[in-house]
Amino acid sequence: MRKKHSIYEQFKYTKFFTLPPSPFVVPLINTSLYLLKKSVSTPKTVRKKDIKLSTPDGEAIILTILTPKNLQAPAPCLIYFHGGGFFMEEAPHHRKLTAEYAVKTGAVVVNVHYRITPQYPFPTPLKDSDLAVNWVFSHTDYLKINPDKIAIGGDSAGGTLAAGVTLLRRDRKDKPFCFQMLVYPVTDARMESPSMEEFDKTPLWNSKLNEMMWSLYVRKDSETNQKYASPMEAESFERLPDAYVEVNEFDPLRDEGLEYAEKLKEAGSEVETYVVEKGVHGYDTKTQSELARKYVKKRITALNKAFSKK
Repeated sequence: MRKKHSIYEQFKYTKFFTLPPSPFVVPLINTSLYLLKKSVSTPKTVRKKDIKLSTPDGEAIILTILTPKNLQAPAPCLIYFHGGGFFMEEAPHHRKLTAEYAVKTGAVVVNVHYRITPQYPFPTPLKDSDLAVNWVFSHTDYLKINPDKIAIGGDSAGGTLAAGVTLLRRDRKDKPFCFQMLVYPVTDARMESPSMEEFDKTPLWNSKLNEMMWSLYVRKDSETNQKYASPMEAESFERLPDAYVEVNEFDPLRDEGLEYAEKLKEAGSEVETYVVEKGVHGYDTKTQSELARKYVKKRITALNKAFSKK
């Protein structure tokens, strides 16, 4: 970590948790995440239910549905994709935050457990995400949700999937989302931004890890249009939902997130953009930190605003 990166004091410890840029550590990481998640309980204010969806290739994915106990039907809905470089499973902080989104927005939150690399490269995670979204739109009565108030969201690689599915639905002329919440999203496989060049030693995530991520995710024989893997490469950004876009000051993904937000604005979407001061990628893993609380509140405010529109 370079001295000029004056990272928020509460996150200085994260330099000890930066992953080596090697795919050989992936199994160990996911075993650790599995064990850590077992210690996270569902809040008493939320009901949790898992749904298994069969995939066209004969396998299955799980959707975790979080429903506020005081649900007022038809409720809004947030379909959420966790981050993790496309190679990590859902982390404990994802469980905590999505439960909070459900409680504080009154929305049904659907967490999508898409298949991950290196075993399942692009387009499998995108196809899993699309399958999950189509299931939600076709089961609005079962979920007790309003089909006109379905938002999509995700952090990091989950933001890529959220943006990719949003583009895919627009291109197919499917029913659109009412909103998209992109938290420090991955948007550009070309990795040519100034922040990508600058932040090669930042804690938790850096450009070296980002390069490894893309090498595992997009293979040379990918069968689906590149724009759905790398949203910045879309030909058009028109007719896309309004958005909340959050990036970190010390994050290699900062500039591509800001550029994506700008493309949405230029095409006519209303976009609320934030740069987390002194923040690093994944800063909200420390869910009770002052900085995380500040921006989680902004996310919830943005969702409530979107859900309140007629």
